Amino acid sequence: MLGGAAGKSSMIEYLTKGTFNEKPNPTIGASFCAWSLIDRSARFEIWDTSSIERYRPIASMYYRGAHVVVIVFDFAQSDSLTQAHGWLKEISENTSDRTIIYLVGNKDDLPKQVQVEEAQNLAAAYKANYRETSAKTGHNIVEIFTEMGRGDIGPKLD
Repeated sequence: MLGGAAGKSSMIEYLTKGTFNEKPNPTIGASFCAWSLIDRSARFEIWDTSSIERYRPIASMYYRGAHVVVIVFDFAQSDSLTQAHGWLKEISENTSDRTIIYLVGNKDDLPKQVQVEEAQNLAAAYKANYRETSAKTGHNIVEIFTEMGRGDIGPKLD
């Protein structure tokens, strides 16, 4: 998972523990977790990369060879989509054409400072799947990973 301070760790916490921490610690470098679908038909090895700029150069170690790359932006921060755009460009230049890319707008429970249409257009420009989530409410967190695991890459989830 790549992106700025957009709630990547909180998304993973909700996915793996079903909880939300109001004050998570920042990720230093990267952290790792594994998660499987309930029926065990797919297992995820998830690298949560730091949003701290000095760790950005090492991020490529974690996304090279990945089947799926998830780039997360924060709906409540207007500059967050610009950061995501940089990640989309980097991923498109440094991964296989077979790599599936998701652009995920997190914190959809908060007032939006990023226009949904702008985010959708950005995702379309990079042939990325677009989804919206909330790590706080759990909206679409498990659903997105289930979609990835089953290969059901398709229209936007409700």
